[in-house]
Amino acid sequence: MRLKKIFNNNSILVDVGKGQEAIVFGKGVGFEQGKNRLVDTKKIQKIFYLDNKKDKESFNYLFHNIPADIIAAVFAVIENARINYHFQVYDSIYLTLSEHVNGAYKLLLAGKYRENEIPDLSERYPKEYQIANEALGIINHKLGVDSHLQRSKV
Repeated sequence: MRLKKIFNNNSILVDVGKGQEAIVFGKGVGFEQGKNRLVDTKKIQKIFYLDNKKDKESFNYLFHNIPADIIAAVFAVIENARINYHFQVYDSIYLTLSEHVNGAYKLLLAGKYRENEIPDLSERYPKEYQIANEALGIINHKLGVDSHLQRSKV
């Protein structure tokens, strides 16, 4: 894998050969690297192969419109759900959840965030509720905020 573009210290665009590209994530994978250098595969935690134009556009949008700290928080949330709960996810969740968290974060910082009026579904979906509560804790910690949202019944 050869480095093509650095998005931030933890995410890069690579050439994987035969004209195929991928987005690579890992702690420090892009730190002090140069274009066309070989990537240290020991640092790789996640790879997204960009198989079509839509994938390329989606990840390009993500890295140019969502702050890196929000992307990192979202990746931590998704990895927590995958590893600790064996929760299956589609690659599209990285973009959609990043956009959602970014919007909520902006509202929170502006003092305009309002709690959702969705009924309590914790008894009906206990696993998903637990994942969501842990996600909120991860996001609060990674972004250095306290959303003051209720995390009861867990």
